[in-house]
Amino acid sequence: MRAYTLEEKAISVGGEDFDVKDPDTGEVILKIGGGNRVPIPGMPVWDKLTISTPSGANVAFLDRQAFALTTSYDLQRPDGSKFGRIAKAMVALTPTFELWQEGDGQPGPLLRAEGSFSEKSYTLKSHSGDVVATVARLPGFSGGNVDTYTVVVGPQVDASLALAMAVVIDEAHDEENPSAVGGEGLKDMLEDAQGLPLPVASSPPVPSHVPPLDAALVHGTTTAYELEEKALSMTGEDFEVKSPAGELVLKISGGDRLPVRGMPVWDKLEVSTAAGTKLATLDREMIAMTPTYDVYRPDGSRFGKINKGMFGFSEFFEFFLEGQASAALRAEGTFSERKYTFKNPSGAVVAAVGRGYYQSDSENRYHCIVGPQVDAAMVLAMAVVIDEVHDEEHQREKDEGGGFPFR
Repeated sequence: MRAYTLEEKAISVGGEDFDVKDPDTGEVILKIGGGNRVPIPGMPVWDKLTISTPSGANVAFLDRQAFALTTSYDLQRPDGSKFGRIAKAMVALTPTFELWQEGDGQPGPLLRAEGSFSEKSYTLKSHSGDVVATVARLPGFSGGNVDTYTVVVGPQVDASLALAMAVVIDEAHDEENPSAVGGEGLKDMLEDAQGLPLPVASSPPVPSHVPPLDAALVHGTTTAYELEEKALSMTGEDFEVKSPAGELVLKISGGDRLPVRGMPVWDKLEVSTAAGTKLATLDREMIAMTPTYDVYRPDGSRFGKINKGMFGFSEFFEFFLEGQASAALRAEGTFSERKYTFKNPSGAVVAAVGRGYYQSDSENRYHCIVGPQVDAAMVLAMAVVIDEVHDEEHQREKDEGGGFPFR
């Protein structure tokens, strides 16, 4: 079996554009471009999409039939010959999409898509009824009818056919559900999430030589989280981490905050599961050249440290595991806008954070996307530290009436 990432582009000049990527490396394998879209009032949309390699060689064309009882696309080879047809079934107990091959000679379709098209999670079955591919929208990385899918294709199956069906189903769903724009995806979907890069798997894993802070948050696929800062807190700064379904995953509570004029804030935060099991403590160092937090496991052993670095006018944050001279994670980006990426030692983007549209000085919401083989608890802990440091420096600038901006 092989997995692919089907990523719909948010901004396109020619209609609907998709990239097919290797989920491990992020390499573009195919491009699916929508063009020649001609909307006519009262008529179905005429749509023609081209499937091509990154170098521009055509693989196939999807040509929408302007006059058909149901949504139908002719699937053509590069030479213009017809390979088959993808159509929404007219007579079916549940919504079904089918791919019929020209001259197949079989009584049924070559591929049949069944499942929850509203949730964009379904299977593709062969003539014999065997499941030969699955398509699932990536939760938390989709919204406003701009979606990212994981497509898993079984052996001896032409992946381009499965991907073509997935694109047709996406097009049909978007056309039939225009009101879904802005209303899908993660609860309280963050506006800037669509612009975040899709992280790749970290090789080696992060961390690699020691157990993670939370093994339950190290996944084999890309996952998304919502990090929400609470406006009202009795102990300093409190954060909640939620899954795409809105389920509470982690709690990060700030306490023992002692502001002393002219001194850095002594800050201590505790990371725990939703059930209250302690995972880590983030303890601010009082005497340090730059903001630094020591990270301790529940047994008191030191896991590592997070600190703010600076090279010239470029600021960054790093996570050093105990006993390691080089950083396991490095955060770079536009910290003032809270939009940045995390890179592993080889320089690969393995996680990304973006702040939502509606924010205040005391409450922020972030979209955190974490790649495979990365401890999400490490990423989320760094995101909280970055938020804390930004708030402190922003407040100091306001008190002093100037100073250098946090980048």
